Amino acid sequence: MIRLENIHKTYFLGEIQLPVLKGISLSIARGEMVALMGSSGSGKTTLMNILGCLDRPTSGKYWLDNQEMSRLTPNQRALVRSEKLGFVFQNFNLLPRTTAVANVIMPLDYAPRRPSVAQCHYLAKTLLGHVGLSERLDHEPSQMSGGQQQRVAIARALVNRPALVLADEPTGNLDSHTGVEILRMFRQLNDEGITVVLVTHDPKVAAYADRIIYIDDGRINNDEIPSAVQSQEFYSKVHKKEDSNSVGMPNAMHKQSPVFVPQADPLRPVVATPHYRPSLAVDSRPATEAAGGLAEAAVLTVPTSTATIVAPKSIYGDAQPKLQRWRMLAFPPTLRTALSALRRNKMRSALTTLGVIIGVGAVIAMMEIGEGSK
Repeated sequence: MIRLENIHKTYFLGEIQLPVLKGISLSIARGEMVALMGSSGSGKTTLMNILGCLDRPTSGKYWLDNQEMSRLTPNQRALVRSEKLGFVFQNFNLLPRTTAVANVIMPLDYAPRRPSVAQCHYLAKTLLGHVGLSERLDHEPSQMSGGQQQRVAIARALVNRPALVLADEPTGNLDSHTGVEILRMFRQLNDEGITVVLVTHDPKVAAYADRIIYIDDGRINNDEIPSAVQSQEFYSKVHKKEDSNSVGMPNAMHKQSPVFVPQADPLRPVVATPHYRPSLAVDSRPATEAAGGLAEAAVLTVPTSTATIVAPKSIYGDAQPKLQRWRMLAFPPTLRTALSALRRNKMRSALTTLGVIIGVGAVIAMMEIGEGSK
């Protein structure tokens, strides 16, 4: 999925050169969950920006899904981000005065192959249901807790069906209990075949990953795979007070929304469907038995009586209405986004309009005064 070859990154501050990455070489397989760990200033966030095509290296080569990224133009990198990548940030970065559904739909406005309006709403509500926010669809970020905002951010990261999800300190602004719920959610997304890269400085967060890459002073210091025994001990300590009926999601989630079911064989590659990459599988066995050691390491217990819901082959559904071509031409997605921004910020829009009117009126008045004086 990811291959880096001798990546260097140097920032130029006037005549001063500040090297941040000093020859990073690594590979990440498809379906892995990897933690990039290091102290503040070690270069892990810079490395994540390069992995996410938000920045380009000074030298070296970067392949993402067998495509070389290092020399792409900004527009080409934006297209890759839209089609293959999902981002989850520490500060959530949700649009204020915008509902949860609108926040999730927003990336689709810039997608090269945007579904219809009805399909966008259907997908957003489905993803919000998966992360346990079925009752918060019309709530704005200010009306939600930090954990709920982070779940909206996760749903937004998944709306473009990414093959790779990048999370930069996803639990940094959350309390310990909410952080555990968010990390277990990442664990389940990874069980469904999505490659996940976590950037963190917390060893407890890194313990959720299958592999930990330590970065120190711009270089890879160590690359290790936590033993199953250590993972089992850690998860047992963290989740010893969890409800035994939990399926890895928060209690509110598995009561009201579909749950992610681990693959029956963790070694079997996940085959992406044409419409949605994560494929949900049905297995009558308990999850700890069906998923093998991976589920055991995460202490995911699912009673045999628990009802599971299977997602359709298309996440949009089989009979969703399609938007007529003339409507797409008359109201392009970017125009709808702009009009929505004007509605959300009524006072700012009114003051901007007033300023334009005053400016145009002043120009006209000065021109007429000049003509009159002649």
